[in-house]
Amino acid sequence: MSYQEFHDFAGAWQAWLTCASIIIGGGWVYLRFIRQEEKFPHIESAAEIKLIGRQGGIWVAEIVAVLENKGKVPHRVATFTFDFNAIHASDVIQTSPQWRGQVDFSHKIAQGSFLPPDTAFFFIGPGVKARYSWIAKVPGEATMLNLHCTFQYMDRQQASHTMETSISLPSVTPESPQTGQN
Repeated sequence: MSYQEFHDFAGAWQAWLTCASIIIGGGWVYLRFIRQEEKFPHIESAAEIKLIGRQGGIWVAEIVAVLENKGKVPHRVATFTFDFNAIHASDVIQTSPQWRGQVDFSHKIAQGSFLPPDTAFFFIGPGVKARYSWIAKVPGEATMLNLHCTFQYMDRQQASHTMETSISLPSVTPESPQTGQN
């Protein structure tokens, strides 16, 4: 094989390898970022209501939103709001279009943001599980509670997530304790 033949063969081989690399690289990008949706946030979320205790006819409750970044990139959460509502013993149970036809917890206990006023966003790194809480005063006549949370990513204002939970408050009789951990 002459030098010119070897040079032509090597050039053809190089062109073939370049073409194959582009096809393989494009396939990898397609699988990772389009088919497996790695370009989207992988956040697992939950809402919790924890009763701290009862004192003087008032319940003290901690409402908690949990965000866990299961992905490989950090995320910023720009908007993180909650609605905490109750049903009282004397209420007639009704549904509401506001809650997409679900039961209406018509007595507002608290409404606000887990994001402090002087903070622009929360940062959640890969593999991090973050808990955000708010302590609320629940009226003694409440029998059931509902927590509804919504958050949006800072870089994707059109993408939002919601989470909610509901609990029934334990009955309190004269012989049962007025404070305690539930």
